[in-house]
Amino acid sequence: MAWELVNALDIMVKGVFEEHGFVESFVKNIDDWDAWRNSFEPHKEPLPGEWGDDSNATEAIGEPGEEGYVPATKNPKFLTAFQRLLLLKVLKPDKLSLGIAEYVMERLDKRFVEVPPLQLSDVFQDTSPTVPVIFVLTTGADPTQMLLEFTASQTGEHKSELHIISLGQGQGPKAEATMEDAKKDGDWVCLQNCHLATSWLPRLEKLIEDIGVDKPVHDDFRLWLMSMPSAAFPVATLQASIKLTNEPPQGVRANLIGTVGVIKEEFFESCTKPEPWKKLFFALSFFHAMIQERRKFGPLGWNVKYEFNESDLRCSMETLKMFLDEQDDVPWESLVYVTGMINYGGRVTDDNDRKCLMTILNQYYTEAVLDDDYRMSESGTYYAPQQGSLEEMMTYIRGLPMEEQPEVFGMHDNALVAYNVSETNRIIDTVLSIQPRVVSGHLHRLWPVASLLRLRCRCTATHRRVRPLELFLPAHLLTLTPLARRCA
Repeated sequence: MAWELVNALDIMVKGVFEEHGFVESFVKNIDDWDAWRNSFEPHKEPLPGEWGDDSNATEAIGEPGEEGYVPATKNPKFLTAFQRLLLLKVLKPDKLSLGIAEYVMERLDKRFVEVPPLQLSDVFQDTSPTVPVIFVLTTGADPTQMLLEFTASQTGEHKSELHIISLGQGQGPKAEATMEDAKKDGDWVCLQNCHLATSWLPRLEKLIEDIGVDKPVHDDFRLWLMSMPSAAFPVATLQASIKLTNEPPQGVRANLIGTVGVIKEEFFESCTKPEPWKKLFFALSFFHAMIQERRKFGPLGWNVKYEFNESDLRCSMETLKMFLDEQDDVPWESLVYVTGMINYGGRVTDDNDRKCLMTILNQYYTEAVLDDDYRMSESGTYYAPQQGSLEEMMTYIRGLPMEEQPEVFGMHDNALVAYNVSETNRIIDTVLSIQPRVVSGHLHRLWPVASLLRLRCRCTATHRRVRPLELFLPAHLLTLTPLARRCA
């Protein structure tokens, strides 16, 4: 398959690949390309030979038209950053997602590949009594605690009270009455699980349209809606609202930034035993990131995909702080049991998964973690930083690798290959999905390039020409298949 795609670059991508004989050079230096492909980080390594060497390039001297002007020179075979991505897709597809991240950081900025922690204070500035805020929920993300904390942090003479209603059977009238009272008093209303109340959603749409039309509404009134993606959700409400989503970060580093980045300095400095508290605070955050990221390994990570979320972490943090404040010594057994068997273990249904969870937790909730020399991975990259401020901890986290290696999870390097390939396919499918649907009828839209290349290589090997029927019959069959399925 890789050889066919290498030929596809030579045929489909006009320019440097075809003009400078890339395929011939590839065959001639196959050992060098194989070594590049099998390197630890091929997306950061220079390409073999002249394709990755631009050391002889020179800058222009003077301006065009001036006396003594010397034009710039460069290696014509040196590939651009995007052309290197094409080679990465062909020869090492499991590293393409990382290569794309490097490309974005190089061309734009690092902040475009890092998901910043969601701050409701920034969103609130754009809200109004007549514009609801919709949280589009994803697996493993629960903004309820964030909303509760933001409500408690209100300042000013009038502090709005938050009323939370979980929609379901018979909850519609109660939600409507609560909204009416809140519009008079200037309180906030949060309606959870809107996707479960499909029969009441048309009524909700009408209530939102009528806010401030017939009766005056308090300036401090706000409506917060939480819903999983649903086809039944009113389109008009979506268009007239502020939409937020808080997907779980991907990667241990991003997970730690998402956890520690939203913690308030007052909470971080409030424990009576700061030294064990800050060490165990980081250990707990790392444990949460660890069990979240194990899901990407499929059955190798968990037998069942569990929806661990922020409420589990926040409850465990409060438990940790309470134990440290109330006990003279760190109650290790109680901490491990409450955190592992109750806070997180309450979601675990498989016995082997529970054993795995407790084994992982015992690596971080241990007396050894209080030692500055204790490491959380064999490589020594991850450890609980020395006691310091919250900003110092964030500085250490930002310096961690963008992608963790499988050894952090105690797995072989090959465990990550399947996930990275699926992530690459997801990115490419997303890019293709936003391409224009109506274009001229090119052959490559009807039949995948790889299939054409298989036919081309097969016919070249047998020294016969491709017959038109062989070329266009499969294309028409692929075109008619969806129509045949709809008519069946």
